[in-house]
Amino acid sequence: MKSFFISDPEVIKEIKITPSDYRIYEYLCLNFNVKSHEAFVRIVNIAGQFQLSQTEVKDSLLRLSKIIIKEKPLVTIEDGPNYLIFDLPRYKKFLDSIGFRKHFAAAGWKNLAAHLKQNKIINKEYLYPGLDQYQLDDKLKELSNEDLSKINPDKILYPWILRNEKNKRTENS
Repeated sequence: MKSFFISDPEVIKEIKITPSDYRIYEYLCLNFNVKSHEAFVRIVNIAGQFQLSQTEVKDSLLRLSKIIIKEKPLVTIEDGPNYLIFDLPRYKKFLDSIGFRKHFAAAGWKNLAAHLKQNKIINKEYLYPGLDQYQLDDKLKELSNEDLSKINPDKILYPWILRNEKNKRTENS
């Protein structure tokens, strides 16, 4: 399933991953099929996505294969008859732990929805809920310094927009 990616908290805590390696790992997880538990990895696609050479991508994948979290490597690489075969054992284990089992993803969706409702992430109320980040930026520019300082970053859907606006105003004054 494309455009679906749940972050494994253990990978995020891992400090050995460079930002570029994490972007590649995230891309691999985005293209991981949660129904069939199959990874779709093509070095050419990754290289094109991130404007890297194929050698740079292979080096990154080798670095990712050396990172082991709770006895599972992030990436495994095997020689196939005509191409390399990649797998994401740590991501599979993480998905399995939250209920996304091979060919039985419905339990995972139920667990995920229950977790989001329990933590009230879905029902959280924001200031300016209908605005995207660019519209929010325009709205915040219109506010006075006093009104801007009263806004709690937790009440904004895109807190970095608020932080950037406050930083711009302090630089200009």
